[in-house]
Amino acid sequence: MAHSFILGVMLIASLGQQTVEGKYVAAEVQRAIEQALLDQGSRAMVQVEANIRDQSVPTGELSVVTTIPAGRFPRTRMSISARILVDGKPVRSLWVSATFNEPQQAYVYARHYATGHLAEHVQWLPRTINATCCSGPFLTDAKALRGLRLKHMVPPGKPVVRGDFETIPPVRVGDVVDIEVANGAVELNVKGRALADGQSGELVSVLAAGAAKPMKARVTGPGKVSVNGRN
Repeated sequence: MAHSFILGVMLIASLGQQTVEGKYVAAEVQRAIEQALLDQGSRAMVQVEANIRDQSVPTGELSVVTTIPAGRFPRTRMSISARILVDGKPVRSLWVSATFNEPQQAYVYARHYATGHLAEHVQWLPRTINATCCSGPFLTDAKALRGLRLKHMVPPGKPVVRGDFETIPPVRVGDVVDIEVANGAVELNVKGRALADGQSGELVSVLAAGAAKPMKARVTGPGKVSVNGRN
């Protein structure tokens, strides 16, 4: 994504060189970023660093090409590539720092929560956040988190996003499970403990009550696994 603008600056020419003031480069980079934000419908505000050094370049017609890095845009702080061109040829390459802010109402975590914490037991608080901090969508309705759990640790103050959560598997590590053992015409049901999370149809390690070694069992439902010759 690149935006090229002709610099309307006062040039100081000497011995085939001209000076481009850093503040004008910053202004053109800011203008290009603002256009990029407008193009994607973002309401974020941007501020480009003002301490860009003046540049000495050959005389000729000037332009500045700004390139937005690939990936999520905007982010709270980004380094933006800017190239100064003379008569269409690049003569200087710079990295310009830019900060972004998009105030938005959202919920944040009230405290630290560990991986696997059930969503229904998570507490959050309404806050005004900078939406460029992370990928949304941000939580607006607690009902959307029913039946989910945290898939990673979260610190207090972090905005609550759907991507923090995952579906609770029917078998969770440490759960007491019913183990159905089938061997030909013989079927047994014993209690045991899951040694890993498992979704329906997946093989997980379980330790039957009184057993010395774990075995592989297939998840058949909430709190239920089966062991047979086809596992």
